[in-house]
Amino acid sequence: MLLFFINCMPTPLLNNASPYEKLYKKLCDIYHLRVFGCLCYSSTIFAHRKKLDNRVVSGVFLGFKPNTKGFLFLNLKNQKIDLSRNVVFHENCFPNHSKHVQNND
Repeated sequence: MLLFFINCMPTPLLNNASPYEKLYKKLCDIYHLRVFGCLCYSSTIFAHRKKLDNRVVSGVFLGFKPNTKGFLFLNLKNQKIDLSRNVVFHENCFPNHSKHVQNND
């Protein structure tokens, strides 16, 4: 992922264009990037779901898995790392963020 960011950054050596832009003749697409540690909801599998079971599982976004079309997240229900493509993100909510900051003065 770091290499992706490096190739999308403009450089003065290429007249303020990115290596990605020079190679593919279009701007780098960053629509899929998300905020690390934000709250996310993943839909559950239809086959294993009963009528009154939850339709989503809440989690914390951890990142992307290489060579897959899915998002890694920490399942808050069972504390395991899961992979899913059907995820909704709440990028302004951080479930593991502490509201109380202590000063060491």
